[in-house]
Amino acid sequence: MKNFLKNRILPAGVISMSLFGLSACGGGSGSTDAPIVPSALTIAATPLSVVKGNISTYTFTATNRNAVAVSGVGFSVDFGANVTITQRPQFGCTASSFSYSSSGTASITFGSVPANSQCQMVVSITPLNIGVVSPAVSTVGNLNISGSIPVVTVTPF
Repeated sequence: MKNFLKNRILPAGVISMSLFGLSACGGGSGSTDAPIVPSALTIAATPLSVVKGNISTYTFTATNRNAVAVSGVGFSVDFGANVTITQRPQFGCTASSFSYSSSGTASITFGSVPANSQCQMVVSITPLNIGVVSPAVSTVGNLNISGSIPVVTVTPF
């Protein structure tokens, strides 16, 4: 029983997989499906220094580096108690779940990220106190944070 599937041949067109919350399908006569690689989440902020009460914008970009669409990837962000989200975050691609609170939290799971493509969510924040905004970000599905999470410095004037 150890090598039950050894040397078994599947009919053309029946290759499908689900891996770490991702699903992808491929196949067909003579195709070679590549393994699903993790999608990357990059985060940018502008400006990186802002006067208390003014707006800074964070852009979260999920990049699918696969030749097939992936689903079930997403993230949550908590900007902290001294930050408000000034307007409803904008995002590209279809979301299977999305929520945000003006008190500084947002989360999204993309329904599908097209092959070799990107989906973004843009969040505008207003810091209420002098100091730094250092958001806590957690990912869902096979999505890894790529690079560092930008910190915004908040000045009195």
